[in-house]
Amino acid sequence: MKKRAAIELSVSFMIVLIISAIVLSMGIYITYKFFSHGSGMVLTFDERTQQELERALDDGSKVAIPMNSKIIHNGESDTFGVGILNVDGESDDSFDVSITYSKAVDKDGNLCSGCDSANPGSWIQSIGLNDMVIPNNEKQKFLVGFQVKGAQPATYIFNVDVKRDGTPYDVTKKIYVEVP
Repeated sequence: MKKRAAIELSVSFMIVLIISAIVLSMGIYITYKFFSHGSGMVLTFDERTQQELERALDDGSKVAIPMNSKIIHNGESDTFGVGILNVDGESDDSFDVSITYSKAVDKDGNLCSGCDSANPGSWIQSIGLNDMVIPNNEKQKFLVGFQVKGAQPATYIFNVDVKRDGTPYDVTKKIYVEVP
């Protein structure tokens, strides 16, 4: 009888040990998923950006980027608010927005020769910028995110071009990302 009790105790201990290992591994997995998901870039409007865009578009600007210059350190990210006001158009006008890297200048204002190696065009994080339908006299606001990686200290300049039904809608706007 003592032998059977010892075996049952050993089996019970092994079952508790296996269940504990499973619970621990699930806890680690959930923690990993929680923190890895939080490290991605989140494109959300803050109240100040909303107000600045509204003010710029209410002044009659066709395309507005109220805060077009920001300092972003390597490994960090930030967003720029962009707004479009459809004036003198049709109710089914389709807008396309393209954001492209133009050039980089160093602190002395000279072209930065090695800055293109950081591939600044890959920093742009945005979705849904093509085939946006904006009714006449209506506004559309969206965010463009920049996630800076491996950049040399310089000011990186990006062009923002908006086209309505394939033709330029407004002059090219600029976004300036300063990497210290």
